[in-house]
Amino acid sequence: MIEQTATAGVDLAPTMRPGDRRRTRVNLKLTLGLLIMGAVVFSCLGAPLITSQSPTTLGADILGGPGGAHLLGTDQYGRDMLARVLYAGRVDLLIGVVLVGVAMILGTVAGLVAGWYGGWIAALIMRIVDVGFAFPFLVLVIALVGLKGPGLGSLLLGVSLVAWIFYARLVRAEVLAIRDANYIRAATLSGFSTPRVLGLHVLPNVLGQVLVYGSSDFVYAILLGASVSYLGLGVQSPTPEWGAMVQQGQNFVASQWWLSLFPGVAIIVVGLGCSLIGDGLADVLRTGRR
Repeated sequence: MIEQTATAGVDLAPTMRPGDRRRTRVNLKLTLGLLIMGAVVFSCLGAPLITSQSPTTLGADILGGPGGAHLLGTDQYGRDMLARVLYAGRVDLLIGVVLVGVAMILGTVAGLVAGWYGGWIAALIMRIVDVGFAFPFLVLVIALVGLKGPGLGSLLLGVSLVAWIFYARLVRAEVLAIRDANYIRAATLSGFSTPRVLGLHVLPNVLGQVLVYGSSDFVYAILLGASVSYLGLGVQSPTPEWGAMVQQGQNFVASQWWLSLFPGVAIIVVGLGCSLIGDGLADVLRTGRR
């Protein structure tokens, strides 16, 4: 009776605050996105464990439907579609990693310098950025790739020369927002060198936004590589690449639908995984600032 009186009116059930529910959703997004991308990376890198077929070996079973010895069918040259989709993933993931990595590094350095020093250095860097934004991005990339000639190297070089401008503008804005913060002033007045202040105090506080944008940009980098390859200026045959495979199968889409469907689905899956990771990181960043 005493225990009942003491606990009367007290809710013993655990409550979940709005922030806890938000973190739960964030964890679900990140977990699902990481699981999707982990499965894609494992499948592509472990392609020899999944199929013994070669992605470039010609076969007698031309335009064979999915099933039997060829789980995803064969293309117009008798090549196994499963092997081509998996090995093409290696190429597209490489494109995404290289393009985003180079653009992120160059753009972050340029944005840090422009935001911290200001003056004519910032003016010069931002004028170059403005010139890059003045042209349609895809048209500019195609023009740069066309100057060097089709191929994977031309694609990586052409995009890397342009894509850094997005990161430079983002990082500069973040640096300007925190440059006069008290902890930055304290670090400066303590006699720390400029590289130490930028590396240990400024960069960690702008890196979150860069990573969020980079996760979304990874999707765009793959789509851009697929688009350029679709136009015949990117990865060249017989090397498999998702965009080129979609282009090669468009003439057979009415009857041999699997030629374009499966590489297209692969692009969608990667896009979904990266988008979930980007949304999750953005939510984590917003929650951490509250």
